[in-house]
Amino acid sequence: MEVLNDAYFNTKCQGSSTVCILTITCDKVHVVNVGDSGFVVIRDGLIVYKLEIQQKGFNSPFQLGNEEKSYYPSVAQEIKVPVKRGYVIVMESDGLFDNVHDYELEKLVCHELVDLRKLGTFSQMLEQKIVEYAMQNSESKTICTPFAGECSKVGKRRVGGKHDDITAIVAHILPL
Repeated sequence: MEVLNDAYFNTKCQGSSTVCILTITCDKVHVVNVGDSGFVVIRDGLIVYKLEIQQKGFNSPFQLGNEEKSYYPSVAQEIKVPVKRGYVIVMESDGLFDNVHDYELEKLVCHELVDLRKLGTFSQMLEQKIVEYAMQNSESKTICTPFAGECSKVGKRRVGGKHDDITAIVAHILPL
């Protein structure tokens, strides 16, 4: 929260943004989050924790900013999730969440972990593969993405991906 407050109160530029700050300690992930960016924790190829996004309504996330409709850091979620060796943490922007289903992300991580075990090291290739997959989905006009599913829940018809920022940061807590 201290980092978030310092950043917020020292920013003079106009605009707004979501934010997700994540720190890994020996046995915990400590997160401060505002809006629809977030993270998942994956154990043995399955998502065991997924951060719930903060939004005012459909497709309207909380955002920090200095504009009238923006929020202050006091709305931030502060979360601690236990983790162990072998877990994978994927931080994601909303463009990734909107275009990749959980089961697809699990499959991408599982496939890469098998390759990584052969190499014995972790690589940034997983981040690249996840982002490329999400980008491909965002450009599709025919697939059913998570965003298209959320649209149907509020009575809006939509098929295909959603163009948006797509970011992934991956951490693998290495086994002994």
